[in-house]
Parts: sequence; C-alpha cells; structure tokens
Amino acid sequence: MISNGRIADSLALAGHDVTLLNVETIIPMSAFETTKYAKIVTIGTISNITAESGKNVRKGMDETLYAETGLFHSYTSFTGIIEVLKFMMKKPFAEGKETIEKLKAEKFDAIFVEQLFPQGNALGHLLGIDVHFMISSCPMQEHITALFGIPNPTGWVPSIGKLEISDKMTFFERAQNELEHIFLDASYKRFYAVTTEIFQSLYGPSFPDVKDIIREKTPLMFVAVDEFIDFPRPILHNIIYIEVLE
Repeated sequence: MISNGRIADSLALAGHDVTLLNVETIIPMSAFETTKYAKIVTIGTISNITAESGKNVRKGMDETLYAETGLFHSYTSFTGIIEVLKFMMKKPFAEGKETIEKLKAEKFDAIFVEQLFPQGNALGHLLGIDVHFMISSCPMQEHITALFGIPNPTGWVPSIGKLEISDKMTFFERAQNELEHIFLDASYKRFYAVTTEIFQSLYGPSFPDVKDIIREKTPLMFVAVDEFIDFPRPILHNIIYIEVLE
C-alpha cells in the first residue's frame, strides 16, 4: 500500500483523477501513510479488538515467513498464510458491496494492482476496468513469470523464496532452486484458486478465474527494483523497471 500510495501521488500530481482503495483485513490503513494527494476509499472495518488480533496475526505471519530457512519452508509457511488470508479476505468484500457499486459507477480507465494480492485484479474485473497495471514491489516471482510467459531459467536466476543462493550456483543449489521454483509456483496457484473461490461465492459461479483476468487485462508490469543490481534475467517488453521514490 505504501508503494501504491506513492504511485497514486505521482499520478495525481500529473493531473490524473486518482482513487486509492484501502482494503482493510488485518491492520487499519490509518496505521501508516499511503497517499497525500489521491482520494482514499476504504472497504472493510476493523474494530479495536480486530486490530489487536490483527497485530498478533501479522506477528505470527512474519515469524512464520522469516524465522526459518530451508527448502520446504517457503511452501509450508505460504500454505498456512493462504488459509489465514482466505478467512480475512472475504470479509471486506462482503461488507463493501455498496461502496464497490459506487466505485463501479466511476468508470475508471485503469487500475494499479500489487501483484502479491490477486484479489485486486478480481476487483478490477468486478468494477468493469479493462486495463490492469501490475506493480511488483519486489523482484519478479514465479507466479508472475508464469502468467506473463517470461522465461525463468532456474539454473542461474534464484527463486524469490527462502534459499540463500546467488546466480552462481553449484549443481546441488540448482536442484534446490528448481524445487523451490516448483513449490512457490504451486503455492501461488493455490492463492489464485482461493481468490477465485471467494469472488465466485460472493458474485456467482460465472465469475472468471483470476489467472485469466490477469492474462487478458494486464498489458504492463512495473517492477520497483533497480535493474542494475537485480540478478540478470530474461524479460519481455511489457516489464518496466521503475524507482518509487519518497
């Protein structure tokens, strides 16, 4: 949300009419600054009790993600986090149907979505937005290269997981990296499936697969990584490296 807020400010200062949507699930967006110049709309409500519980959930997620390392840890930790998000993700969209209808009437030209959370693309489809720009606040991950058809040579491009390896790998590290790539890709496929299930439960079984929404409606991805210090890798013309500054 912080990086999206900075992008929203850049667009607003350039004269565009910009709305930043806060989707509150674990912590209230008021806990940190997002945008100074764009209009802010929020769906989901977090009580003091929910906010305190959210802090504990967030702490547990961080501990799960960062406390350990290892080949299988990325897969097992991500699977657990998806189940938490599955519970948390449905509530704001169920509560915010009236606000979503108002946003639909705005007839937005485009939506900017952080690639870590595919529910943004599902929402963009729901709002009738045909142009989705994806933002990657970290190096490109397996699920993105798969959706965009970008080559992912695991022999010299490290997966964005828990392995502590460089692009100069031994044979054993290459084998580990290949497995990590498979595990992470499988984890995000599960996340896509859960997102699709949630929106189909709210808006009917004809709601499309979120993977298809991303493939069909995303002409560009902006990667907020310095390309000169990122690991060298093949990219396509629709991947744009950017710097998001304060």
